[in-house]
Amino acid sequence: MVRPVMRGCNPFIPIAGAAASLAVILPARADVDPRSGIDFVRITHPGNAPWMGTPPVQFPPIQNQALGRGSVGYEYSIGRFEVTTSQWVQFFNAAYDRPAGEPGLPWLIPPTFWGAQGTTPINNSNPNARRWQVPAGNEMRPVGNISWRMVAMYCNFLHNGGAGAAGPGGVVPRDNFLNGAYDVSTFGNNGTGGFSDQATRSPDARYFIPSWDEWLKAAHYDPHKNGPDQGGWWAYPNSTDSRLISGPPGVLVSTNEIGPPVPDPSGVLGQSNNGWEAQHFPAGVA
Repeated sequence: MVRPVMRGCNPFIPIAGAAASLAVILPARADVDPRSGIDFVRITHPGNAPWMGTPPVQFPPIQNQALGRGSVGYEYSIGRFEVTTSQWVQFFNAAYDRPAGEPGLPWLIPPTFWGAQGTTPINNSNPNARRWQVPAGNEMRPVGNISWRMVAMYCNFLHNGGAGAAGPGGVVPRDNFLNGAYDVSTFGNNGTGGFSDQATRSPDARYFIPSWDEWLKAAHYDPHKNGPDQGGWWAYPNSTDSRLISGPPGVLVSTNEIGPPVPDPSGVLGQSNNGWEAQHFPAGVA
């Protein structure tokens, strides 16, 4: 199964994230963010050495794309878990349950992999309105089969106040989804076989998709691997140089459930899952 992965978007202090993976720059220690409900993990030890290929010779499954990467010169925070059904439902209810006469938002398609189910919209005067609820027990299920553009719009939603920015009738302003961390008007094709999407997050983004370097460091860099404050790189997430075995939850096993039992060096969970996580990276996924 291939799915973009979203990790909690990070609240941003002016420095430097598919299932969805979100990141933020936080002014204090990482914690559960009241705006998004995302549990953030603080990634420390700025200026760490990049991964240079040992051990092993390659960096499965990315190989050469990781060589010389992963150095980050600032502290930042990344979601402990992939974005959950409860978090995505809050976003989608705000995006889909719109007043009558308002055109639908672009690029948003309900996931095929999540734990929500449909319910009655509040804005029944809009024949296109949709709404979802989360059955008990499904709150922590990860969200999959979502696009990078959808994740970027989720970051915009959080950047502009999330559901707390709702105005009269409980409606979040339309522009809150279209600008902020990313300019949705740039999304499209460039006419030469590529994309015209904004290449990186806006300088003042408060929540954003992690960069390739930020994601690699959170997944593989251990600031105490070789002793106190003597950092190093693990070949695989979950703090190991031994190849993970795909299967149900278990020790050194990669799983598609949120929260494998062995965390990454930073305390992030699930980066070894069999899903793709959205990033700012030429390939767009990891």
